[in-house]
Amino acid sequence: MNRDITIHGIGINTKHPTDHIVNRPNGAGDYLMMHFINPFFIKTINGMYYGDGEECIIHSKSFHHYHGAGQNGKEGFINDWLHFDSKYLVQRTQNNRQC
Repeated sequence: MNRDITIHGIGINTKHPTDHIVNRPNGAGDYLMMHFINPFFIKTINGMYYGDGEECIIHSKSFHHYHGAGQNGKEGFINDWLHFDSKYLVQRTQNNRQC
């Protein structure tokens, strides 16, 4: 099985201002993996989630991207992110397996 990925964009230790909110109602058309370094909020399949940092998430191609700085509002969020495609990941998620 081919496990290749195609990277469309990458950011490491990306700093965002306190008022920066990502809001893409239809996703970005590719997978998005994020590692949040400090407090953040994010929309998940279970609703809004508020994290303290050092947490990761992968969004599917069409899931609503909605995330920003955590509840403290004193600083913007910092994250690492990767936009990518992967036929392997599509196959794994379609078979309801963890990936």
